[in-house]
Amino acid sequence: MKRILPMIIAMICLLPAWGAKVDKRMAVESILQTYTEWKSAEFSGRLNVKDLPVRPTIKIYMERGKLIQISARVPMLGEVARIDVSEDSILAVNKLKRTYILESTERLRDAYPWFISDLQSLLLGRMVVVGHGEFSLENARIVEIDTSDAEEWIVVPQQPSKKIDASYGYNVTPRGRISELLAEMPSLDMILRISYHYAGAEMSMDVAFNKGKKETTFSIDFDRVRWGGTMMQPVKGLSRMKRLGIREIKELIRM
Repeated sequence: MKRILPMIIAMICLLPAWGAKVDKRMAVESILQTYTEWKSAEFSGRLNVKDLPVRPTIKIYMERGKLIQISARVPMLGEVARIDVSEDSILAVNKLKRTYILESTERLRDAYPWFISDLQSLLLGRMVVVGHGEFSLENARIVEIDTSDAEEWIVVPQQPSKKIDASYGYNVTPRGRISELLAEMPSLDMILRISYHYAGAEMSMDVAFNKGKKETTFSIDFDRVRWGGTMMQPVKGLSRMKRLGIREIKELIRM
């Protein structure tokens, strides 16, 4: 798989020389017309992980560019895990193990100020141009667009981002929605693949993450997005839980 993405990017870069003709303006407008303006949003879904005996219910609340809250619940136990990502900190709580991690985002924010908004866009099935935010009329000029055999658009940035060592590209449906994201970070030996599937207003994501020879996979089935929504209450009882360091994250996520 590591050779696939560089080959796609090279082919896209050679399109002008081959005389390929794609109505880029039409493609950009078709994609952007699906991007509803929003300030806050919430939606629910089901998390599917191979080694988990149950399918937790996932609820997500977001404030654009400022906050992501993710709550996992299971029958009879209620909320078992919580993640709050804000501009200032990341809080991850395992209520079953009574452990949590609380870390400042200062270094992450300095290195990549768009970390919240880009993650929000991907959760909504929207393209991100790394270092330039969500796909828009302004950053559309630095991407190449072609059509695939599946009658989808292939969208690849013309130039690598100076902010992060990554090669990436998207497949986009004729209705302007992402069907697949493929990203590679050679310096970290990482590959990320997200496949999106749609059924009306509902969406599912199949995620595959490779670090070296190790692969992690999971999927989430989302209900319809509700624009607006209500922020979740702060997590209570942290003083009675064990605080872990960021290097102990494996202990945190162990159920």
